[in-house]
Amino acid sequence: MPSEEVRSSFNELLTLLSKTTLALYEKYEEQTNIQALPKRLLDSNPLKLAEAENVNSMQGFREAALTLLESLYLDLRKEFLSISQGRKSRGGKSFEEQFALLLKLADFPFQQQQAHLRTDFVLPSSSAFERNRTSCVVASLKRTLRERWQEVAGELKQLQAPNVFLVTGDPKVSAGQVHGICDVHRIHLVVRDSVKDKHPGNPLVLGFTEFANVRLPMLQQQWATAGLGERLL
Repeated sequence: MPSEEVRSSFNELLTLLSKTTLALYEKYEEQTNIQALPKRLLDSNPLKLAEAENVNSMQGFREAALTLLESLYLDLRKEFLSISQGRKSRGGKSFEEQFALLLKLADFPFQQQQAHLRTDFVLPSSSAFERNRTSCVVASLKRTLRERWQEVAGELKQLQAPNVFLVTGDPKVSAGQVHGICDVHRIHLVVRDSVKDKHPGNPLVLGFTEFANVRLPMLQQQWATAGLGERLL
């Protein structure tokens, strides 16, 4: 696919990739856990299973099922919490990989950062950012804004650079989140075009289409003029 087509379809492609990947993860998770989870819980709790079997012989299946489920409540809670955390981790990493792929196909030079840093991407590169913070882009990705975005926004603000972007695939972004990210921390928020349409009055909120077809090309010209366009894909 030509880079111009990737840029013009950036919103549709990133949204589609995000939705498709999430659906695949959920399907795989269901198929994996629907049999493995019950077996794992029963194998690791033989005494609780024996107690339920004893109740079954004396009071019947219903009371045995209640006894077993009550005794396994904390174990179930831990299991589902682990599943949820794993889904969030995989989803966040996948969103970063999708974003990186589209940047590459769209012919934007970038450098991904180490996992422990709040900054996920620097465009065109970290070395260019150290030489010229005015023109370079810093982007941090959050698949959703449901948690910890305040901490991320606060750390991004400390960079004191004009082109700091928080990119999210979250289909639901509240007015309070926009206010906190854009008005309080003065960080650009990059969202799906459909989300941008719900917040038309804030210039720091950009849709994926505007980000890929207006803002980045404009900055890319500045990189070229300043000799900052080295490629580190």
